[in-house]
Amino acid sequence: MKAFWRNVALFTLVFLVVFTSIIAITVRLLSRDLPDLAAVEQIRPKLSTVITSADGQILKTFAIQKRTLVAFDDLPPALIDALLASEDREFWSHWGVNPISFVRASLISLVTLSPPRATSTLSQQLARDLFLTKERSLIRKIKEAIVATRIERTYTKKEIIQLYLNQVYFGAGAYGVQAAARTYFGCDARSLTTEQCATLVGMLPAPNYYNPIRNPERALARRNVVLGAMGATGKLPKSEVARLQALPLVTTPGLEELGIAPYFTEYIRIRLSEQLQKSDSLRIRFAQVAGLPDTASADQLIYEGGFVIETTLDSRLQQIAERVLSARIDSMQAYYDRAVRAQNNINSPWVDREQSLATGSIVAKRVQAALLAMDVRTGAILAMVGGRDFDATKFNRAVQALRQPGSSFKPFVYTAAIDNGFSPVTEIPNQPVTLSDPQRGEWRPENYDGSIGGPMTLREALAKSVNLVAVRLLLQTTPRLVIQYAENMGIRSNLPPYPSLALGVGEVRLVELTAAYAVFPHQGIYVEPFAISRILSRDGIQLVERQISGQQHEALNPGTAFIMTKLLENVVVRGTGAGARSQFGLLRPAGGKTGTTNDYGDAWFVGFTPQICCGVWVGFDQRVNMGRGNTGAGAALPIWAQFMKEAHDVLNLPAQDFPKPPEIEAVEICDESHLAATPNCPSTYTEYFRHAEIPEPCTIHRWGRSSPASRREALRRNY
Repeated sequence: MKAFWRNVALFTLVFLVVFTSIIAITVRLLSRDLPDLAAVEQIRPKLSTVITSADGQILKTFAIQKRTLVAFDDLPPALIDALLASEDREFWSHWGVNPISFVRASLISLVTLSPPRATSTLSQQLARDLFLTKERSLIRKIKEAIVATRIERTYTKKEIIQLYLNQVYFGAGAYGVQAAARTYFGCDARSLTTEQCATLVGMLPAPNYYNPIRNPERALARRNVVLGAMGATGKLPKSEVARLQALPLVTTPGLEELGIAPYFTEYIRIRLSEQLQKSDSLRIRFAQVAGLPDTASADQLIYEGGFVIETTLDSRLQQIAERVLSARIDSMQAYYDRAVRAQNNINSPWVDREQSLATGSIVAKRVQAALLAMDVRTGAILAMVGGRDFDATKFNRAVQALRQPGSSFKPFVYTAAIDNGFSPVTEIPNQPVTLSDPQRGEWRPENYDGSIGGPMTLREALAKSVNLVAVRLLLQTTPRLVIQYAENMGIRSNLPPYPSLALGVGEVRLVELTAAYAVFPHQGIYVEPFAISRILSRDGIQLVERQISGQQHEALNPGTAFIMTKLLENVVVRGTGAGARSQFGLLRPAGGKTGTTNDYGDAWFVGFTPQICCGVWVGFDQRVNMGRGNTGAGAALPIWAQFMKEAHDVLNLPAQDFPKPPEIEAVEICDESHLAATPNCPSTYTEYFRHAEIPEPCTIHRWGRSSPASRREALRRNY
């Protein structure tokens, strides 16, 4: 009998030695293609790059895996309780693997020759998500256990929970609990309620199957199972379990994927990508900080690096811009929709022929618009709308579209004149002229209303946007000089050196025209528009220093800039832009200029206050006549005026006058003679001059009121 027990003991010993050796050899062999300790120590999940506004709002996230890290201390206790009750009740006591459950599952797999049942601990699940595949096999299960033990040796229990909840997939493109909370409940992870925590934990076995938005009944049932598990483990009283299980499943989906200001955020992505592609040193620095290979591409850095891109955009102003622009464009679109239906002519220039043929009914072309607003002094872009629907077309008309500015180009003609000896009271004949233009052949420009007249001061001609005066002024200053001024003020597009340039036939972009107009209220200083204030790594390392102003240079003499500012202010007070005050209540000091091309294909208004400069363009993407009523004053000005009024109100900006340089003197001018007023002049207005350009005293009212004949004689002698 003793010999029998000795043999049993010997057999058992040999079996254990052999089994242990097999296990050791298997572990050693399987460990060859598993991550080493260094890899486990440097777990860095792929993170979303977040774009934020100047007022702290999240505008957009760029990610392959939509994920934002949350620290353990910011995780709701109910979330941890729900997770452990549902997924790993022995978490605090095991060392990465639950031995009893692991051996039982392995033996069943060997005996039945079937894949092992899901008995993974949190550490095993984390190991699988980070380093392994989801293949169901005994070999993968052993690998999973090996990596899990390495994770347990490297991290504390709290760190493992933090890693797990920041890594796991919750469906709908949401990785990690923060993205899940935003996606399904529209809140941050720290704000999740107990029943919301149970809902998210319940999704873990099958995120799409238990998606609370797509499959609410399944998600509700699964949530209640998790709540029951929390009660069974003592984390919730039975009465609380019953109360929570009786609650309906309520979801609050987060913002649409497009986010806030989609044209702006795409502009940011493109600009940053271009900078990373141009500079290898910058790209490598970004890669090293993000824990990515030095060879990482610009797009890989943006979508996986987890950066925080702080921008200049103000989300409040952006919402105003989008609302005001959409309301105006929708109104215009309704007009064109009615018009094409009434015409019932597929060959109408307002008809989208391709869509009409495809649908079998007459479809109008889509009216488009763009808006860009910037800080006058810093160049910070405050709002940007590149079109009516980013989902339909990604083309950003605020920064990409080249369009003819029409009369909104005239301020550059007047600027060149004012800076070269002309004054606001200089008179130019409002008379027809015949020219040879290389682009047009023999050219006879006309005024908008076909009128002609006598001499007009520059002030009056600019206020009324008189074409004949602008053309004659261009001829006296020369096209090449005007182009030189426009380029120095920020126009980068190629401009044709021909007489028709006076009426804006050269194509420009809205962003450059807006920045050029900002030179006037900024006392002649040009500031390059910029959109990115600062870029931080996931760890808070500053990668791009905070930018508080764009690159700048003096583009104009301060005196010239001020005189032009006052001339453009006159446009808004009593010229083509007067509707901003009379119709929309923009009563603070402001200047600007309408722009309408000869074929009514483009409508503009670009204008400013001492604080904000804003440009608006309206038109069809195809160069189509919008109709005679859709001028800059009729189509673009309403958007500009409403935006500017609301923007200043929201920011609580005070009404300010434009600062006058010391070299400029205010002079009272006679309305009749346009000379310095005397006490006898019956009607006067204030004009601004350099000291050397102040006109002589009025000759008509030198001795008192004059007769009509004497006034005509004095005018004849003077002009």
